[in-house]
Amino acid sequence: ANMRDFSRGARFDPATAEIDLVVAANDLQRDLLLPGFALALEQEVKRLTLRVIPSDAPTADILREGLCDLLVTPFPPDGADILQRSLFRDEYVCFYDPARRAAPRSRADYLAARHVTVVYPDRTRLVFDTAMEKAGMSRDFAVAVASFSGVAAFLRGTDRLATLPRLLGPGLMRDFATAP
Repeated sequence: ANMRDFSRGARFDPATAEIDLVVAANDLQRDLLLPGFALALEQEVKRLTLRVIPSDAPTADILREGLCDLLVTPFPPDGADILQRSLFRDEYVCFYDPARRAAPRSRADYLAARHVTVVYPDRTRLVFDTAMEKAGMSRDFAVAVASFSGVAAFLRGTDRLATLPRLLGPGLMRDFATAP
């Protein structure tokens, strides 16, 4: 009987659970996924306390060392001991202030513009920016901010461009037009 009890494991009843959850995510994943996740989880448990910390350039060690319980990132760290699931796909688009400029008409027009981008505190750059550089296409960056939430303030009222994930459109970048 004891072996059977042991093999069944502990019983978990979400309705009585009081959960303190630490999630590491950068601002795109935080704003896009975590509010809905928290609301859904609150419906299932007795009490939820959610703390969100920046993931920066994530490594598996932040999970292994217990710095967070869940990591939401576009670049999952390697590790056979880490359970991973794809949550969504996105693509980069060009955002611009339609009151100040039209969409870029050509690659040359796009490359000639001044740009706003994200460079994380550890100097990690956006995948798109790295790919452009590797392809030999350089851009003139007027401003680099440490998170997506800072881009709009430097794009609004200017003729600058910002190439960012499309899913930012309905939220942080809702005041801007997009081009492929």
